[in-house]
Amino acid sequence: MSNGIPIKLLHEATNFVVEIHLNTGDSYRGTLKYVEDNMNCWLTNVVHTQKDGQQIKFDKTYVRGSNILYFDLPEMLLNARLFKTGETEVKKKYSGKLRRTFMTVKVRKQSK
Repeated sequence: MSNGIPIKLLHEATNFVVEIHLNTGDSYRGTLKYVEDNMNCWLTNVVHTQKDGQQIKFDKTYVRGSNILYFDLPEMLLNARLFKTGETEVKKKYSGKLRRTFMTVKVRKQSK
């Protein structure tokens, strides 16, 4: 089974500082050491911020992928080799009467 772009991007983010936000409202900020295909993550040098704002420090922690709401990744990953082109390309493949259209990713910077 082939992994999608989000999972490949998480693999590119290993050894970078990331922030993980959970469904419960808590967040973890630390160095991403390992990520599995189901988004289970292993972090080191972690600061756990609870919903009420209290912060707790850990050396290591493991976050289950099904509890993750979203990731905050470093902006330098916009230059990852995963994103080779900055423009949308449409590739059409014809198979008899069946027509399929495939699109590649377009990278956009977030406005601040």
